[in-house]
Amino acid sequence: MDESVEKVYKYSNIISICREEIEYLYARNEWKIKKNWADHMDVLKEIYYEWSKTDSENAEKYLTDLRKVRESIDDAPVCADIINYELIPKIYSFISLLDLPIICFGEYSIAKSKSGFYSLCYKGKPEYSMDNPLLEAKVCVDSYYIVTKQSCYIMGVELGYFAYSVYRKYYGSIDIYIFDVSDENIKSAYEYGVLDWIEPDKLHIVVDSDVSSLFSKFITYEEDSEDTLYYVSPHFLKLVDGDTASMIFGLNTNFDLLRNFRELYLINFLKNKKSAYKTFKEFNENIKRFEDFVVVGGGPSVNDYIDYLQSIKGRSCIIAVSTILKKLVRNGIVPDLAVIIDPTEGTYRHIDSLLDETKDIPLLYESQAYWRFIRDYKGEKIRILGSDSDHVKKEVETTGEDNWSTGPSVTCLAIEAAVKMGAKKIELIGCDLAYPQNKAYADSDKADAISTEDVLSVDGGMVPSSDTFISFRNAIEKQIERFYNVRFYNLSKHGAYIKGCYEGRWWEDNNHYSEYLSKMSQDTLLDLDEKYFLLWQVVYKYISRGDEDEDFWPLVSENFNIIRNEFEKNLIPPSEIITKSNFIVLLTSQFSLFDEGISQQILQDARVLTKDKGKNVLIVNTSEYMGGKSLSVIDCYRNQYNVELEDKEYVFYMGDRYAYYQLPENMPNIEYANSLIQYFSDKAPELVINYDELSLMAEAFRRIGNVEHR
Repeated sequence: MDESVEKVYKYSNIISICREEIEYLYARNEWKIKKNWADHMDVLKEIYYEWSKTDSENAEKYLTDLRKVRESIDDAPVCADIINYELIPKIYSFISLLDLPIICFGEYSIAKSKSGFYSLCYKGKPEYSMDNPLLEAKVCVDSYYIVTKQSCYIMGVELGYFAYSVYRKYYGSIDIYIFDVSDENIKSAYEYGVLDWIEPDKLHIVVDSDVSSLFSKFITYEEDSEDTLYYVSPHFLKLVDGDTASMIFGLNTNFDLLRNFRELYLINFLKNKKSAYKTFKEFNENIKRFEDFVVVGGGPSVNDYIDYLQSIKGRSCIIAVSTILKKLVRNGIVPDLAVIIDPTEGTYRHIDSLLDETKDIPLLYESQAYWRFIRDYKGEKIRILGSDSDHVKKEVETTGEDNWSTGPSVTCLAIEAAVKMGAKKIELIGCDLAYPQNKAYADSDKADAISTEDVLSVDGGMVPSSDTFISFRNAIEKQIERFYNVRFYNLSKHGAYIKGCYEGRWWEDNNHYSEYLSKMSQDTLLDLDEKYFLLWQVVYKYISRGDEDEDFWPLVSENFNIIRNEFEKNLIPPSEIITKSNFIVLLTSQFSLFDEGISQQILQDARVLTKDKGKNVLIVNTSEYMGGKSLSVIDCYRNQYNVELEDKEYVFYMGDRYAYYQLPENMPNIEYANSLIQYFSDKAPELVINYDELSLMAEAFRRIGNVEHR
């Protein structure tokens, strides 16, 4: 630490010591009261000696207050008031006489606070307290404190105040890991902050200038995260943007939920154990089975689907979040299941006027949801465990129940429930995750958006959203990726685009595809894989409808050429894999379990190639066209993904077996397609034979006139 800074900080720290002394006095902790004061008496006296050199009158007043403290140490309220209202103000006065220069680092600067500690400023604006940044950090650490933690991960060093406060709170027993983008930031925290107040063997520094890479290290550096305290500095969060910012915000939101609601979670959990409930396993064993599910959130797009929800009752399983219960019930829609996760009392208003109506709606609730809501709910109650809270993890161990991945939003819980109940298809209604028409909820009668940024909309434009909604969307997108065997449909017409979802019901509107397709050439709409994914949906739905529109194929052709040209720039040319060898790839999206049609032709060819020609054969069921570089998203022979074959390594024909591989249901995917072609390249096949010429999609693109097939 810089010598001049060290001298000031020695006195500045006494203010924090005095604040702690007040807390010990209020708590009547006699041992800490006397030990704390005795440990720092030398510095308290030094202030008097230093002050006497320039202002003996005020120094004597200060000394008088020190004596008052000593004399009243056994009278806690009196002593605390003397320290708070007489001694501390005088220490502030003394520190005001000490100079520390303002130091600038580009857009950053550090300036002396009233307590003497440097405070960080960005573009001239203070990022932390200009009164006492160390006290601010100490209060923050108190809110994070969990006695069982063994390590602490801090994203953003700042000037080391949070790190040092953690170190002191845990009596020097905790390992502290600091993640930052710059060695200069670390150096500044040592020279002008309090980082060197931490024992070196307890401090671990990780520096990476790539924010995304740094964040990855931050969340994966140690596998056993249960013993780790996580903290992302608010200032660091301001400096990142894009996907990394959303991920960090989402992670920080989860940390904050656990921190801010820790006591409320426990109260709710204990209260809810007194209510009669079923486990999810008990509930799930005795329900009507559906394959089609609808998850209804609280967003404004619910208003577009009231008639639709009324019409599907009994044909699809409707799962509604608690936010939308009133609106659905008032419109004659009785969900098959309601879900709640909110721990706060504000959620009670969602049922306060329809308690009797809830008797016919089973309720799935996370064990820490608001206790009064659970107590008063009239319908069947199903408890699930889904939290990193210590009491929930203990309950999991005791009961053997699953600890669900509930995510940051109640919609995530609804999706988890749908999948566990057997969903093959999930439609999302009211999951706008944005502010279409500047409204957040279906019952909003006025603009209530609190937007932080615009995001891509399902209608091809942009729509206002927020950091919270973006973190929810990221969590849902991860669920969709995880549940790749379930088809998700985002029915919002103007909400946020959710990656991995089929887009709404727009193909059923007359000529609506024309408006949609016309936007696919815009660079800002979708990334390449997503454009391909949606284009194939349009083509398949159009062919399935069987009607004719003379404008359709030219429009598809125009957009297909744009996308195909962009795709081919990223795809390994097939010419690189056509070389002489004994290895032949039989490529198709039409392979089925039955020895007939194209499947029989493939197996017959495989038999000839192996028996008569001495070749090694690999049958690849791709749901795509590698030879023509054109991707589809379904098995064109069966009009759906061939689940029965996805795990097979061999298929058998006339007593012989043939190597077999089926791609996962995530096409189109450039990275995966390239890895497959690279595999072919490594094997150096003599020939790639494409059997898709007669498929439905081949017929579509033959009509476009832009795809060649062997």
